[in-house]
Amino acid sequence: MLIPTNDFWKAKHRKFGFEKLTLSSRKIFAPRKKLVKMFSPPEILNTLLFLFCSLFLLSECSIINDPRSTIICMPGDTIHNVTLTHGINAGVFTAIDWAKTMPQCIRESCNRKAGQIAFLVESSCYMVSCFRKEYCKSFSDSMPNTLRVAVTPYTFFDAAPAFQPLERTLYIDENNKVGKKLIDIFAYAKSRRSDNATVFFNITRGNIANAFKLIQRPERGGASLVANVVLDRENVSYYYLIIQATNVDEQKISTTTLRVEVLDINDNGPKFLKSQYSTTINSNVSIGTEVLRVYAVDPDTGENAQIRYYLITYTQLFQILPETGTIIVKQRIQLDRTRTFTLIVAAINGEHRAVVSVNVQVVALNEFRPFFQRLNYQVSVSEAIKVGTSLIRISATDSDTGSFSQLKYSITSGNNNLFRIDDSGDVRTTKSLHSIGVKNFTLRISVRDSGNPPLKSVQSAKLVVLVTSMERYKVKFDVPLYTIAIMENIPVGSSILNVRAVSGLSASRPGRQKENRKGRIVYSIENKDGAPFFRISKHTGAISTRRPFDYELQKEFRLTVNAKDIEARRRGLRVQKDHAIVRVKVIDLNDNRPKFVLSFYQDIINENMTVGSSILRVTANDADNGMNKKVEYIMQSGNINNTFSMDADSGTLRLSRSLAQGTIEFYNLTVFAKDKGRPPLSSSPVSIYIKVKRHTFGPTIRPEFTVPVYLAKVNESCPVHTEILRVRARMNSGPDSGIKYYATQVSGGEADSHFAVNSVTGAITLIRKLDYKKKDRYTFLVAAIDVSKASSVDNVLVRILVEDVNNHKPVFDKPVYNVIYNKEPQLFSRVVQVTATDEDAGQNADLTYFLHDNAKDKKGFFEIEPKTGIMKIMRMLQRESLSLFRMSVSVIDNGTPSLRSDKNAEINVLIFQPFSTPLILIKTTQQTITVQFNLKYLDLTNVKEFGVIVQEYLPSSDLFEDYTKLKPTTWFLIGYLQKKNQNLRRYISKIVPNTPVITKFGMFQITVGDDKGCNLRNEICSGPLNPSSKYRFQLRAYLNDSGPFAQHKFKDGDFTEAFFTGLGTEAKTYRKEGRRNYDAVVYSVGAALILVILLSFLRGFYRLKLDRLRIHEDKKKQISFPVSNPRFQDPESPVEKIRTPGQGRKLMASINAEKSLDIGRSEEDDGSSPDSALGTCTSCQSEPTNQETMRSAYFAFEY
Repeated sequence: MLIPTNDFWKAKHRKFGFEKLTLSSRKIFAPRKKLVKMFSPPEILNTLLFLFCSLFLLSECSIINDPRSTIICMPGDTIHNVTLTHGINAGVFTAIDWAKTMPQCIRESCNRKAGQIAFLVESSCYMVSCFRKEYCKSFSDSMPNTLRVAVTPYTFFDAAPAFQPLERTLYIDENNKVGKKLIDIFAYAKSRRSDNATVFFNITRGNIANAFKLIQRPERGGASLVANVVLDRENVSYYYLIIQATNVDEQKISTTTLRVEVLDINDNGPKFLKSQYSTTINSNVSIGTEVLRVYAVDPDTGENAQIRYYLITYTQLFQILPETGTIIVKQRIQLDRTRTFTLIVAAINGEHRAVVSVNVQVVALNEFRPFFQRLNYQVSVSEAIKVGTSLIRISATDSDTGSFSQLKYSITSGNNNLFRIDDSGDVRTTKSLHSIGVKNFTLRISVRDSGNPPLKSVQSAKLVVLVTSMERYKVKFDVPLYTIAIMENIPVGSSILNVRAVSGLSASRPGRQKENRKGRIVYSIENKDGAPFFRISKHTGAISTRRPFDYELQKEFRLTVNAKDIEARRRGLRVQKDHAIVRVKVIDLNDNRPKFVLSFYQDIINENMTVGSSILRVTANDADNGMNKKVEYIMQSGNINNTFSMDADSGTLRLSRSLAQGTIEFYNLTVFAKDKGRPPLSSSPVSIYIKVKRHTFGPTIRPEFTVPVYLAKVNESCPVHTEILRVRARMNSGPDSGIKYYATQVSGGEADSHFAVNSVTGAITLIRKLDYKKKDRYTFLVAAIDVSKASSVDNVLVRILVEDVNNHKPVFDKPVYNVIYNKEPQLFSRVVQVTATDEDAGQNADLTYFLHDNAKDKKGFFEIEPKTGIMKIMRMLQRESLSLFRMSVSVIDNGTPSLRSDKNAEINVLIFQPFSTPLILIKTTQQTITVQFNLKYLDLTNVKEFGVIVQEYLPSSDLFEDYTKLKPTTWFLIGYLQKKNQNLRRYISKIVPNTPVITKFGMFQITVGDDKGCNLRNEICSGPLNPSSKYRFQLRAYLNDSGPFAQHKFKDGDFTEAFFTGLGTEAKTYRKEGRRNYDAVVYSVGAALILVILLSFLRGFYRLKLDRLRIHEDKKKQISFPVSNPRFQDPESPVEKIRTPGQGRKLMASINAEKSLDIGRSEEDDGSSPDSALGTCTSCQSEPTNQETMRSAYFAFEY
């Protein structure tokens, strides 16, 4: 079978239109006119011939050009019965066993992409790879050959497009722009027509949701891969794209795989798995116990998914671990009732944050039992102690809190209903101890708390009460130790405690306290350190404060209080004294603000500092105690984008956000401290200056400032050209000689116009006068650069504060202050507050006030607080009625030098309070009454004259009160006109001028009704009074000077008691001053007492003489005293009952019976010797009788 040559195939292509059939499908569906042409007879004939040829030659064609292979094989003409020039040495012969025909031999040779000649011998195929082209030339051999030999030269090429090398993975950020070109893809292909065939690209697989598309670039021989949608890493994190390149001419394809990985950006915030968390714990959990773990997720990855947790509320009780979200107990939770704490937890990831609430229910447990701080107490009290007085305070402690720590004490044994104990632990008496006598008591005291159920102390306390007796004329305090607690802001003059001491008991009235007259016991404070702060009432024992207290200066006072009986001196005895200790504890108040240790804080940090790292720590102190001393720190301003966070308890400043992507170089944070007192007090704010050291892409050599900020204070009076401060930078490597300085970022040009920076030395100089009123601070940056080394720039912040000059004097807000008192003011009460202003600032505006008394004899009644200008009353004004106090106040500031106000403020205080005038009745007649007024409650120096007001006293009349309210009239309108009920009105009887004698002695005497010629209507006249009528008096005091109170000309005193006029004869003269005078009765009683005492003395003296006489006679009879005394011989006498009870009476009877017997006696004693009265005669040595021996044994007398 003849193999068609290459020219044959070309001819057939031209003849049957095979080339048209190889066109693309688009050319098959040509316009209609082409379709008409195709169905013309010549075209139909050509088509039929082509189909016929294809049917016979299909197998051969398919063998040479395999559609499954990308190799295009182009065979040459087949030559039969020829051989190669060099025969078997023409090249390498490779046998292809299974190829039996020439087309198969050609196809397999081409598929192997080798050789140039297909050599077929019979049915054996060989692929010949020629050593040289000329070695494979064929020629006809003249020698006959019995084998069939066919030789076909061929050429081949790979028509599959070849891709340019691509990255194995393409990285793309999510949230990209649609249509953005991602990568260019190139592939080259060869066809039989051209060495640069057209290549078509498309994505066959892996394009999820058509996320990408290819844009053909035929002019460049490639295509561009672009994003067709916005990528989201959280939905699809990577794509495996199968990209196919098609050789359009040969319809051969090739593929490549491109992995597209979507990179994460921080576009998602954290989300908690629960909308709310809840848990329950007990109040007795230990510190560090895990409460709950919150968990938040972030769909992002890597650093964008790193979440840090922060606790916003109740940071003093709980703490959260930032990395894990575990909430732990920070300190013991002490509660007396179940309580729910709502914690706010924030999960932060960069700029994103989520917040969740955590409800922690803390169940209160009564965990601890109360216990006594001491188990043994002892107190010594007087038997005369006042009922209800506190003996001692028993102290117990419970470590619980709230109501669980409220303790209740009880006396379990040894009480006998004499004592009680209150909830504060004070043991008090409930009955008088007089009836008990001297006795000791041992009390057992237990305590329990108020929990549910209540817990009782394991051990009880023992209190031993020693009751001491009162000796005659001795002085004894109720208890030796008093304890009291006071607040440090207690007002001056407040009474805090009453101590009591009593005098001794009377021997004649045992068991009863001796009657004390008023003022018998006198109290005083002995120790000098307590006297300036406390005063004690001389007669009542009331202790009061006399100065303000400060817990921070002194926390406790120990006063030694003395009591002495002054009546003992009247009796001619030694003055008896006793002392007691008063322990005064001062309770702290939250009256001090926290104060920072430093005036400002600063630090330099690197921009790549790890988030959460500690930067610095601020510290503030509070001079108070307890909860008032605990401080929390709060960041007030300057925290841009929440870059920093501050621990509220420790004051540690931490970095909470990365600084790498920021551009801010300086941060000025404002922080203040607040204590936990009630009410809480805050400190003055303090500044924290943070400088961020950022990396530059320029030269690495640069100057660096060692501090982030320079601060300076300059007085506004500072001269021009004065150097304020000097900045300095150092090179990080090399010498510093080439550094130049200049000001930058000067806001508003104000700093630039007032200050100049020396470029060489860095000195900042004042170039323009400062004015504190216009601007009090300047802030600008100073840059440093080394021009010679072309270094980068470093900046430092400069803040200059302008201080005020004390150039303004303080000025009072008001020149005059007038105060009038219509009733008696309280001691230590506030009178008025004087205020002044100073246009300066700072310390120059701090003012101090001084009070000046114009009257020398009226000093000490008022004081003024130097800092507040509040004037207070320091002495009682009871006896200062109608007094006018004229004072002045000056003020100075605390500047340097201090300036005083040009004019002082005047203070006028008028004591216009009601006053009483005790009245003494001297004499009454039928028409007159003579009285004496006591003026001890008036300031007579300010009284010009007195008016005596008289009113007939008829309280039973219905119109009496109404007429009393009317203005006083004259006697003429009442006594002479005799109108109806006119006698009930008041009238002015006399005007008495105030004389030096009245002022000196404080009293005057006047007779009312002694004027007989009152005939004028408006004349003040003392007309006669009505007989047998009752009158009362009222004194009107006319002021000598009312100062600014011009409307207050006089003041009426209180009404006196009423007195009757006589019945026509002169009444008895008697005196009365507030109460009845019993002088005559007193004199009579006194004389009677003296007479009784004298008679008692004479009786005692007489009986003493009788006793001496009997003793003398009994000695002569050898009878010892006191047997001879009749008082000792009467069996019914009290003495006899005491001396000879029982059988002693019988003995006395026998002795009396033997008195008549003759007893031998020695020499007589005349009784003149004192020894005779005692029965110690040395000459009487006779032997005693049996009766004498019995008497001696019974009475224990020796002879």
